[in-house]
Amino acid sequence: METQQFPSHSSRRRFFVVGVVMLLVVPSVVFFRLQDIQFSQADALVERGENQRFQTQELPARRGDIYDSQGSLLATSLIRYTIWADPRRVKKAGETAEKLSKPLEMDASEILSQLTTAGAFSYLKRRVPETVERQVASLELDGIHSYKEYARHYPTRRTVRGSFVGFVGNEEQGLGGIEFAFNEQLVGTPGRIYLEGDPLGNPIATGVRREQPAVPGASVYLSVDAPFQYQTEQILLKHTSETGSMSGTAIVMEPSTGKILSMATVDRDEEHIYQISEENRAVTWTFEPGSAMKALTFSAVLDSGVGTPESVKEVSASLRIYDATFSDHDWHPTEYMDITEIVRVSSNIGTILWARETGSDVFYQYLQRFGLGSELLAGALPGESPGQLLNVNDWSGTSAATIALGQGVALTPLQMLNVYNVIANKGIYVPPRVTTEVISATGLNITPEMEPSRVITSQKTAEEMTAILTGVVDRGTGKSAAVPHYRVAGKTGTARKPLPTGGYKDEDGNYRYITTFAGFLPADNPAISVIVVLEEPQNSIYASQTSAPAFAELAQEAVRHFHIPPSETLIGQ
Repeated sequence: METQQFPSHSSRRRFFVVGVVMLLVVPSVVFFRLQDIQFSQADALVERGENQRFQTQELPARRGDIYDSQGSLLATSLIRYTIWADPRRVKKAGETAEKLSKPLEMDASEILSQLTTAGAFSYLKRRVPETVERQVASLELDGIHSYKEYARHYPTRRTVRGSFVGFVGNEEQGLGGIEFAFNEQLVGTPGRIYLEGDPLGNPIATGVRREQPAVPGASVYLSVDAPFQYQTEQILLKHTSETGSMSGTAIVMEPSTGKILSMATVDRDEEHIYQISEENRAVTWTFEPGSAMKALTFSAVLDSGVGTPESVKEVSASLRIYDATFSDHDWHPTEYMDITEIVRVSSNIGTILWARETGSDVFYQYLQRFGLGSELLAGALPGESPGQLLNVNDWSGTSAATIALGQGVALTPLQMLNVYNVIANKGIYVPPRVTTEVISATGLNITPEMEPSRVITSQKTAEEMTAILTGVVDRGTGKSAAVPHYRVAGKTGTARKPLPTGGYKDEDGNYRYITTFAGFLPADNPAISVIVVLEEPQNSIYASQTSAPAFAELAQEAVRHFHIPPSETLIGQ
């Protein structure tokens, strides 16, 4: 007979102790865990629960509008809808595709391929009008949804858009022009909608809905006058085609404020058809301006105190400097000319003599002060070129002479016109601009600060140059730039066009030319400044016969359009 074993007294004691410990420890662990969850992790767990229960939808922000100087709308955003599908929830895909083909104006086979793709989201058609969205909604098709967005619309003509406004991409991000340069101000801030949904992600009709409204983008106001921009394009188109030029560029500005009123480029395609270009070559293209540069050269001469308008030099018909020979356009015996006469007849030799007397270092300082080698618009128009100005330390023995004549230096048309604006403004540089205001959706003025104006030359120098340039139009090479009843100050420029391969002569040994006329009026009270640049005109290589007549017609249209009174000294003439 087996003897039954019973736990010893010590064993029973251990069991009792373990049991008591378990009864005390386990509830304590649970308690502290609950405390940790309730207090330490409460926010995170609530957020996780809300993320599982709530859906978030982005509310697109309306992009800001763009206006011209008269308040006419140049760019705006219209409400559109994007139709999309959740292929997981589409029933009878073939039948659904057939029903959608008519309102979406798409082939049923194309829609079917989108309805049968993997995933939970598939675009069917973007940015359709509200009428189309309503037609689709009325079909009540499973798995077919829509959401609101915006589509950019340009009410004005295409050329104004290309020259200034620019364009946007598929997601309404600025990709060119003002749209790109002011994208940060135009985009606005998207909003959010929070919707309570079931475990499958379907919104609950009576569930919680919270909305954070979108903030529209700011509106940008341009200095350009859209109707006058059109007139500028038409006049430039006429003269570019009549002269057989490869391209033409024109700018009209208000020198006292720096406002750009119009800016246009005409191109000739391979079939010799002329059209308004969407490339804004007024700021992206550089050229050698020829004698139009003499306005800057003699501003430096006068302002540095080297000479006065009456200062005289002995001027020959040609001049040898190192290995280069320079000459005037027309041969003439050696004669004495003052500065006024040198500019009036556009004497190259007289210009070189005074530039050399000014000195390379001083001349270079004035080139920089007038803005050569620098962007002038501070990024307001993408792609602006700073031009090409060689550092004075790298100049050769002939650099001062060639640059004084407008060769061996490359400017944008805007930089060249800026020189004449400084003279018109009595020696003051006023930064050019294409925008006047940027206004937020709440009405706050958030216009970026402009570069401050600064003194370039003395008032006396500017007034002396104005008188000299007026003589160029009254009695010199610029007669064809005259505008009836207005005193015009300006200068012609004809320059050899450098070839991409280097040098100036083409493979046939011929030169190609660029002609320029730049100036302002009325000379006694400047209200507008104008530049016209023609690339490779075929009817003549002289600015007096190509760019100057275009300047005259454009200036005459400008004084009419902007109601600019005639010169007081010419009233009645």
